[in-house]
Amino acid sequence: MEKRTRKVMAAIAGTAGMLLLTVLLYFPGNSVPNTGGRIMVQATADAHLQLQEAAVSVSRGSDAVFHLFAEEGYSPVNVSAEEYQLELVEKGHYILTLENCQFPSTVNIQECRQVQIRYDANGGEMVDDSTEDAYSLAYKVTYRKRPNTDLGYGKIKKKGHTLIGWNTRPDGSGTSVGLGSRATVPEEGELVLYAQWLPWEREELFDYSVSGEKARILYYKGNSDVVVIPSKLGGYTVSSIAGGAFSRKKSKTVVLPVNLYELESRAFTNCDLQELYLFDNIAAISDNSFHNCTQFSTLHINAVRKPRYATAARNSNYADKVDLLLEDNEKKRIVCFSGSSLWFNLDSKQMEEAFDGEYRIVNLGLNGFFCSAAQMDILTGYLKQGDIFLHAPESSSAQQLMADQSMTQNLYMCLELNYDLFALVDIRNLTDVFDSFATYNQVRENMEPGEYDSYPDEWCIDGHGDFSLYLPVKEKDENLADTADFCTEYITQESMERLNSYYSKIHDITGNRVLLTYSAVNENGLPEDCTEEKIREFASRQEKLIREEDAIVFGDVQDALLPGHLFYESNYHLTSRGAKEWTKRLLTSMKEAWEF
Repeated sequence: MEKRTRKVMAAIAGTAGMLLLTVLLYFPGNSVPNTGGRIMVQATADAHLQLQEAAVSVSRGSDAVFHLFAEEGYSPVNVSAEEYQLELVEKGHYILTLENCQFPSTVNIQECRQVQIRYDANGGEMVDDSTEDAYSLAYKVTYRKRPNTDLGYGKIKKKGHTLIGWNTRPDGSGTSVGLGSRATVPEEGELVLYAQWLPWEREELFDYSVSGEKARILYYKGNSDVVVIPSKLGGYTVSSIAGGAFSRKKSKTVVLPVNLYELESRAFTNCDLQELYLFDNIAAISDNSFHNCTQFSTLHINAVRKPRYATAARNSNYADKVDLLLEDNEKKRIVCFSGSSLWFNLDSKQMEEAFDGEYRIVNLGLNGFFCSAAQMDILTGYLKQGDIFLHAPESSSAQQLMADQSMTQNLYMCLELNYDLFALVDIRNLTDVFDSFATYNQVRENMEPGEYDSYPDEWCIDGHGDFSLYLPVKEKDENLADTADFCTEYITQESMERLNSYYSKIHDITGNRVLLTYSAVNENGLPEDCTEEKIREFASRQEKLIREEDAIVFGDVQDALLPGHLFYESNYHLTSRGAKEWTKRLLTSMKEAWEF
C-alpha cells in the first residue's frame, strides 16, 4: 500500500497580509451551509479522475473520506487541503482522507499524467559520442497540460548545421515546435519529435575579423533566399555581426548563430528579410538592427536558456491560459480578453451556468499595460468558426485601446514558457520588438534558472483562466494604489481603426461580431476631473468609431463603476464577491445585446 501525507503551508500575500492558500480551500460562495454539529465537505476532480462520493457529511473536527478512481495513465496529485492522506488501495483506486475538517468546504483533486517524448537526432549525433541516434525524456503533466520540449543543445549536434527546432515528421512537414516550446502529446502518452537542421552558408561568402577567440562578421557576399549564419568561421565562434553586414540583401529567411552576442545597429538595413530565427541568449540587439526592413513580419525564438519566470511571476501563466484554447474544441466557446481586470473580475463558472453549460468560457485576461496588439495576433491564431469573442479593454490602458503598440519586456516574460506563441505575431504592427527583448534578456541574467515543469507557490488561474484565489470584501470604500480613469485621449480615429482591423479579422474567423464592453473600475479611485460627462464622452467616442459591421458595443458605461470596498489592491481588481456582481451585470447586458 502506498501512503502519502501532505501539509500545505499558507502563503502571505498582499499588503493586507491576507492568508492565501495554494489552491482554494474555503470559498463561501461554493460551500454548503453548516447544519447543526455536522458539516458538508465537497470534492471535485479533474476529468480523468472519478469520485465515488461528490460530498460527505461529517461531524465537525472529524475526517472526511472519499474513494477516487483514476483512469489508466493518470494519478491524483495536488489535493487542495491543509492535511490529507492519499492511499493507493489497488491499481487506479485511491482513498483520500481529509483530516480534522472544521468548516463546510470544497477541495479539488488534480490529475497527473506521465508522458514521454523521444527526441530523434534525425541525421545528427549525440554530443556524448554514444552510438544512439535518439534520447527520451519523461514528463509529469499536471497544471500544465502540455510539456515544454527539450532544448537539444548539449544533447545532439550535426557538423555544419544549426538546430532550429523539432517537428513531428523527419522531413519537417508535420507540426513544428521551437526549442523549449510547448508540444501536444497524444493520449497514448508518447510523442516522437525529429530534430530540424539547416546547413550553414558557405564560409567563403563572409568577410570577418577575429579578436581573441571571437569572430565578427563584416559583410555577407551572397544573396541566398535562406541564410543560416555559421556558428563558427575559421574555427572562431561568431559573436557579433557588424552594421551594414547584410545591407540591401534579398535573403528572406535568416537564422542567427546560437552563440551570437551582439547584432549591431543597421546590421540588416534595406533588406528583403521576412523571417528571422534567433536564440534567447542574445544580449545586444535593437529595432535599429533591422532598419527599413519593411517586409520583416515573423520572429521565431528558440530557447537555449532554462526559464527564469516559471515560478517567479503569476503572469508566466499566460502560456497556460492560451493552452486552454486547445481544450474541448468541439464545444461552443466564449473567449474573453482584456487586461488583468478581466483575469480578476470574471466569474466564468457563473457565466457558464447562466448559459446552461452551452458555452465553454475561456478567460485570457493578462495585464492592461502589456502589449495588447501582440496578444490579439496570438489569440486570433487559436480562434475558430462559431466562437464568440468578448473584449473589455481597460479605460486607462493605451495598450488595450490600441493607442500604444509597443512591445515590452513584460510580455516576453509571459511568453517564456512558450516562445512559439510569438511566431503568430506580425511584428510590422509593433514597435520596440528587439529593444525590449534585449532588456528582457538583461533582466534574466540576474535571475536564478528554473525548470519548465515547476509551478508557482500560488497557482493563480483555474480551469477557465480566472483568478483562482479567494479575495475578501473590505470594510470600507477607498482609492487603491494604481491610477483609474477614462482616458478619452486614447479614443482616436487612428487607435480605433487599429482595433477595428482586429475585430474584422476576428469576425472573418468566427463568423460572429465581437462583443465590446467596459471593464470594471473603482468609482472611488477616479480623479476629480473624471466627471460623468467625461465618462459618457469616452463611451460615446468609442461607440461612434467602432465599425458596427464587425462589433457590437454593449452595456451602460455606468455599470462599469463599482464601490471601492469590492476592489482588492487595485482599482481594477475586484474581490471574489465583486467579480460575481460584475459578472451578473455583464450577463444581463450581454443577453440584451446578443441573441444567445
